[in-house]
Amino acid sequence: LNKSVKTPALLSVATTSATAGSYALRASITGLASLTSDLRRHNSNWQHYRTAIGIGRNTDSIPSERGVNIAVSSDKLDLDEWRQHYSQLEIAGDTGTANFNSLQIDTNRLSIYDRHLGRASVNVRPLAGRWLLQLDGDNIGGTVNFRSVGENGLLEADLTHLNIPDETYRQPLQEFDVRSLPAMRIHAQQAVYGDMRLGAMQLKAQEITTGWSIEHARFDSDELHMTVWGELKRMGGRNHGDLSVTASSSDLGKALARLAMPGQVQSGKAYADASLSWKGVNEYTLTSASGKFNIKAEDGSFLKLEQGAGKMLGIFDFDAF
Repeated sequence: LNKSVKTPALLSVATTSATAGSYALRASITGLASLTSDLRRHNSNWQHYRTAIGIGRNTDSIPSERGVNIAVSSDKLDLDEWRQHYSQLEIAGDTGTANFNSLQIDTNRLSIYDRHLGRASVNVRPLAGRWLLQLDGDNIGGTVNFRSVGENGLLEADLTHLNIPDETYRQPLQEFDVRSLPAMRIHAQQAVYGDMRLGAMQLKAQEITTGWSIEHARFDSDELHMTVWGELKRMGGRNHGDLSVTASSSDLGKALARLAMPGQVQSGKAYADASLSWKGVNEYTLTSASGKFNIKAEDGSFLKLEQGAGKMLGIFDFDAF
């Protein structure tokens, strides 16, 4: 076998132990893949009982119970290209096929929703009617549970950090449809959007017939507290929606620095509220919204004022997701 035209790939296959009813098999292709399997006789057939498969790496992590462990090492992994295949991952019954136990993926560049999230390690396991994902990466870390309920499922996440780039690396292939979003319960100890440090985040949202209802999206830090709620809808092939936003700060200067607008205000207390509305638009952007923005500030002084409300409300550019 050849890994490339000039690079050979050594294939090795070995039986490490054997009895009348079982044997252990180990196979590998140098630098490409490996397999370690405990096979057992069932009637007149041999079946996989406990198996470890490595792709791009060697693995000896054979399951302690019946099933298959898969470990993958890849320079880059684009989950957008795999989303349509997620539903094909099934937990097999007692039909002679080994159950899927876990999938471990280590990549130098994880991409999803047209954003690069950098290095990441992802472990996926089926558990009591749900999928459990454990994430450890440069821009995301924590635990995610996904359950198949409702039309699009329920996503529950408890994250240590969530850093979302504010730029996509390609144009979406199709127009964003808010009806495709699952219900969500997300908590992140630290959330960052682009260069804006938003603090702790809590999001609770539900599916509705025409779209997505945000019960609350809260962002809390020592200097800034912000809450968003409302509904986003898809009707007649167009986007509609109404969102309300409130924000308060005990130190407006530090709060603006968190939002990547340093040096504009010294100290100061502030309270702001906004209402945004979209009526039959192609995209959820600030330029396509109508609404109003009110702010009350005191006990501070302006050093300069640039980008203000538009910069802060930019995190609600939903078409960027």
